[in-house]
Amino acid sequence: MAWRDLEEQVLHDRVITALKKTLFNYPNDKHPNLKTHTNHPIKTHAVSNHIGGQFYPDLVVLDSRTEKVVSVVEVETVNTINENEAKQWLKFATLGENFYLFFPRGFGVKVKEFCQNISNAHCYEYWQEEKIFRIEHIKF
Repeated sequence: MAWRDLEEQVLHDRVITALKKTLFNYPNDKHPNLKTHTNHPIKTHAVSNHIGGQFYPDLVVLDSRTEKVVSVVEVETVNTINENEAKQWLKFATLGENFYLFFPRGFGVKVKEFCQNISNAHCYEYWQEEKIFRIEHIKF
């Protein structure tokens, strides 16, 4: 797990909560068989890779009928956009069909550099306006 100061940790947790309530709000009427698990601040659902490693991405979306990992979601903050975390993104990207990476606005160039070899990455910048989080899909 990456080190964050208290202010960044609070921001990280708020973004995760907002994503769980909006973009990854499963199950819902349109997707009754999907279920979102949150692994922060409490680990609730590990995802295994093909060699038995256990990982706890910030959010995991599963198909409840098959337990197949549909999406892995990771939220980064200013101090966690670095080479060590990028190595973890590579691992997370292999765990499911889709890998979603959310990062603070203004870090697109650095994220692009780190995501070059992740073919299933969906990258989004986030920022806060008033008390609402906004996101924008960034295509590399």
